[in-house]
Amino acid sequence: MSFPYRNTEHPVGPNGQNEVTLTKLFRSKLSNPSPVPIPVCEGAAVLISRSALVVSGDLSHDSSHHPQFVLAEFSLRASKRGFNNFLDTTTFVNRPWDLIGHEPTILSNPDARHALYMKHHFFPGLHDYERNVHNSVLGVALDNARIKQNGLRILVDASELGPQQMGTQVVTLSMSLALAQHESVQSVIVAVPDPQNLPVYAEALRMTEKVSVIASDNLNFSNAPHVDIIHRPYQPSRQIPWDRWRQISKRIVITIQDVIGYRNGSYFRNWEDWHSYRWTFRDQIEKTDGIFCISRDVTEAVRQERLPIDSSRVFVVPNGVDHLSTNSVTEIPGELIDRGLASAPFILILGTTYAHKNRDLGVRVWQKLVSKGRRISLVMAGANVPFGTNRLEEAIAVSDHRDVVVLPDVKEKERNWLLQQASLVLYPTSAEGFGLVPFEAAQMNCPCLHVSFGPLKEFLGNSNLPGSYDLDELAAAAERLLDDGAARRQNIARVMATKDKLSWKAHADTAVEAYLSIMENNAR
Repeated sequence: MSFPYRNTEHPVGPNGQNEVTLTKLFRSKLSNPSPVPIPVCEGAAVLISRSALVVSGDLSHDSSHHPQFVLAEFSLRASKRGFNNFLDTTTFVNRPWDLIGHEPTILSNPDARHALYMKHHFFPGLHDYERNVHNSVLGVALDNARIKQNGLRILVDASELGPQQMGTQVVTLSMSLALAQHESVQSVIVAVPDPQNLPVYAEALRMTEKVSVIASDNLNFSNAPHVDIIHRPYQPSRQIPWDRWRQISKRIVITIQDVIGYRNGSYFRNWEDWHSYRWTFRDQIEKTDGIFCISRDVTEAVRQERLPIDSSRVFVVPNGVDHLSTNSVTEIPGELIDRGLASAPFILILGTTYAHKNRDLGVRVWQKLVSKGRRISLVMAGANVPFGTNRLEEAIAVSDHRDVVVLPDVKEKERNWLLQQASLVLYPTSAEGFGLVPFEAAQMNCPCLHVSFGPLKEFLGNSNLPGSYDLDELAAAAERLLDDGAARRQNIARVMATKDKLSWKAHADTAVEAYLSIMENNAR
């Protein structure tokens, strides 16, 4: 029952604390105050039920027996009568050492163990199992007590932190930094492709207390210490080396950002690739200890698809949205200078060319505005994808318009400039698990036209925005946001009102609460 090191007695209280401060700490962080069943009574202090004494007989009065032996034998005798032994994990008791050191538990003494076995043939099997197996009921209880005192040790799979910064990279980096600020987190280990060559946008990892960076090493995390949680904060689309991850962690968490690829075969070369993706997706979900969904919308999709995980292991953990600000560093894209559009008003469509982003619908909205005599350019920025793209439809739609600029995936500074300078951002999609663009636009004091259904309605319910993809309705809403100052301010203010509720600090608070709940459940 030793703490904080299991089966290892220690002469000094954890981090200089004593029985009073530790008990106060444990009781202030209760999530499940139920006592923990154990096979035989053991510990620095033992309380005995009067009823057990009445039914099971008195304690042994043989003076040759050690008091711990007497208590253990009585608890085994009482268990035959239907009584149970429990550990109170909310109370810390300090048993002092004598001058020659601590006295080890009598249940490790070979003679005492044999004597107890002769009296009770079911001892010591379950006792030894609970004492030594890390995922036993006792093991889980002691782990959670240690976490309450020392904090969580979290390893973040950041193997997607490559040179391009898109939504996945923003989420992974912001989450890691926010977790490091949380009082219940002891350390955050971030596994990246190359620790010696971090992308510029990720340099903050090196300068943040409690954060260390290691090589992801093809997801093997060769230099990783032992941790409580390994968290993959994006799609489970790649086979995880489960034996290795289980070896260095107690629990594994995966974030599901959406089920778009799971449901949409157009993003794959052929049926075989899509089937492989779906099989891998389900296989990883079936093995993980818990999943985070970034919206209730995604949680409902997980339920609809009957993904193999119990609802008690599914947690809604929304992303933060406060990673940008109006004073972020900016840089004008060179293409706009070359085209002489550096100071021209423009509408921005931001996002990859995946068909579900509906960028071509945004083009048609812009065309409708231009057809009414409005002089405004269109800028589309985002990486091209090989399959499931609507790039051809976009190209056809804008083939005869010189006021259209198509940019590849832009750098962070260029994205900041585009958001700050745009007259309006068009975001004509609802097929997202969350949707960062409207929040990023508002942070840069720019209105965003999006639809009011799906996850965007969940977080940004707005009766003034379109409830469908009707082109006339979208164009009319765009005109209001371009011409009506009050409508623009209201659009931005409605989004900014979510800043505290959807901050990265709030994300870390929700994530830590979910981690602790997952730690209280057995690993799968």
